[in-house]
Amino acid sequence: DILSLCYTPLNCAIILYVYRQSEYVLPTTLTQLYTLYILHTLKRSAEIHPKSLDPDTIKDLNQLSEPIKHPFETLCEMAFDGLLEDQLGFDVSRLPLSLQQCPAVKGTKPELLCLMSGSKSFEGLEKKLSYQFTHLTVQEYLAAWHA
Repeated sequence: DILSLCYTPLNCAIILYVYRQSEYVLPTTLTQLYTLYILHTLKRSAEIHPKSLDPDTIKDLNQLSEPIKHPFETLCEMAFDGLLEDQLGFDVSRLPLSLQQCPAVKGTKPELLCLMSGSKSFEGLEKKLSYQFTHLTVQEYLAAWHA
């Protein structure tokens, strides 16, 4: 039962978000829940960056349009490799070039398709930018999508 996951605040937030975005219908499996969450998150990213992405074209993860398909597949591969290496954070210099050129990365609020967020820190006098998936469960889902 999906509602039994609500004891964890993040799961509760994901369930509520999907519930609202899916015309108040709850998915019945965890896979459906995360699939809908990823789809709605990609649509939100497209709405934030309308010049490069059309939110109306995002209906199925298996049939993403080219402007979003390659960055999404690259994120899935990063998630998979990160899990294999026990890596939760990714230095911006280690991001594949295709992601570094993604319009979402170049904005004032660094993010990658709303599935990864950027954080700035300092090492001595040098500013460092790194990315992490919004949650480990998102990284695990994307890794499974890649596999």
